[in-house]
Amino acid sequence: EWFERNHNLTNYTVIKSNDDWDHAGPGNHASRTDLFIHDKEVSGVSPNHPVALGKLNKLFEAIKVKDVEIIQDLIDVRYAAKFLSILSIFHNLHTITGDQLRYIYDHRTGRFKFIFKLENWAYSNQGSVADFNAKLFMKPAAQTINAKTYDLFKLLLSDPDFRELRDRELFKHTLSKNKFFKLSDKVFDENIKTLNSGN
Repeated sequence: EWFERNHNLTNYTVIKSNDDWDHAGPGNHASRTDLFIHDKEVSGVSPNHPVALGKLNKLFEAIKVKDVEIIQDLIDVRYAAKFLSILSIFHNLHTITGDQLRYIYDHRTGRFKFIFKLENWAYSNQGSVADFNAKLFMKPAAQTINAKTYDLFKLLLSDPDFRELRDRELFKHTLSKNKFFKLSDKVFDENIKTLNSGN
């Protein structure tokens, strides 16, 4: 219902790496097999999961050979620019680390989207403007320095046209920062009891 209401998605497949944590590193969420279609969890409303897995395999192969053009053919580029703008603001890569990354395949468009979910906290980006993109993939933002799932986003940011799209989205956020702060305060206030009962 959430996909349909917020994204007009009614025919989709969700794919993510298995999260049993019995894999061979390099970290709790990340695995050396994250860029292979085997050992994946598949869900969603579409009966055509094999089509989505085939497209994901094509995406993984493009990542391995660093083919940004094919990558951009397989993902929703405008959505990815928005996604990376939010990722840049929170400066926390937990949502794209290994089994945390959800590939949402829209069977209508033939392209992938991703789900942003912040489970812990935001970090400030202390680097210079010149280091802004590189710092995103370093500690503390990066959960695991060598997570293979970061490669997709590093490759996207290596493309100047994509960076411009992402930067335009970042600029939109700066123009609406007061709205953003109000929303943050509202979410905090609604969840203060839960926050106080944790450790």
